[in-house]
Amino acid sequence: MSSRSYSGSETSNNSNRDKELDERIKQWQNWKPPKISNKEIYKYNPFNCTERIQTIEKTIKITKTQQNIQLLDEKTIKELAKNFKYIHFALVQVTIKPLTRQGLNTSILACLRDARHLNFDDSLIGAIETSLCNGPWIVYVPICVQHIFSPIISNMSQ
Repeated sequence: MSSRSYSGSETSNNSNRDKELDERIKQWQNWKPPKISNKEIYKYNPFNCTERIQTIEKTIKITKTQQNIQLLDEKTIKELAKNFKYIHFALVQVTIKPLTRQGLNTSILACLRDARHLNFDDSLIGAIETSLCNGPWIVYVPICVQHIFSPIISNMSQ
């Protein structure tokens, strides 16, 4: 059985790595996705319509291989349905932040799907497959016009 002794420089290197890791975790925890204005999304809009940007931030604990995430809550859907038959999602911005240390190869696959289609390939609107080892990822998914009670408004698969 061999024993290993650590020199002062090795201990110092470990301490520096721990400090760097702590700093990186703080940066990721405080990191926010960039705000996008209506003018950036709607560069040209020939229609007279009501524009509204809604930001929903929540931490979702991944416990299964596939999870559904509701895009809009029931209250919002009912509120919109009072005045509109259709809704246009100009952009869905999905931010994925690692809750692990930097360098850990945490792979993810996130898909935005239209629940009206039973076939996976037909239902796919946008997807990203990547590693989170270098930090957060932002996915911008342009969406088309949907009927206000379309299943896509209620469900987003991950």
